[in-house]
Amino acid sequence: MHHLTVKSRRKLVLASSSPRRKDILSSVFSEFVIDPPRNPEKPLDGAVAPAAAVLALAKDKAEEVALRHDNALVIGCDTCVWTGSLVGKPADRGEAEEMLKQLSGVTHKVFSGLWVVDTLTKESRHAVEETDVSFDDLSDEDIEFLLSSEEYIGKAGGYAIQGLTGLFIRGIKGDYNNVVGLPLHTLYRLLKELGM
Repeated sequence: MHHLTVKSRRKLVLASSSPRRKDILSSVFSEFVIDPPRNPEKPLDGAVAPAAAVLALAKDKAEEVALRHDNALVIGCDTCVWTGSLVGKPADRGEAEEMLKQLSGVTHKVFSGLWVVDTLTKESRHAVEETDVSFDDLSDEDIEFLLSSEEYIGKAGGYAIQGLTGLFIRGIKGDYNNVVGLPLHTLYRLLKELGM
């Protein structure tokens, strides 16, 4: 079966090294360039609202990478988990365990900031996507199972909805792709506004 994809008239650049963002984008677009930011990623600013925090990081990523590409649409994205406070990526297994205990049995929010720069016109478009994710009550065995899979490594909130953690997600309200790491529906709208 032929896999139909969208062809952009403009060069698309994904300013990210995330394999999940690459997978989501390649499921729709036939051609794009991956050029991750070279500056070390700044920590999320817990002092500001989550929407503002992810948007600021997405802007930093897009604007840094935009300097290296002529006549391109450069996509910056950043995602965080919010439970009333920011939950970033766990530093180690112990931190991942704390995160999973915090998420157990409750509904939390996933925020992604998108920032798209048109390097030809110097225009940009941005948006924030918000999705609610509801977890089952996790037993100690459930948490141990998830930790032993090591799928928490490098994941905001210490979990991957598209992996084993999906077994314990009771429901989501909003864009599934946002929880994986790239809100495709909103991204498509921004790209079209910039003449993709």
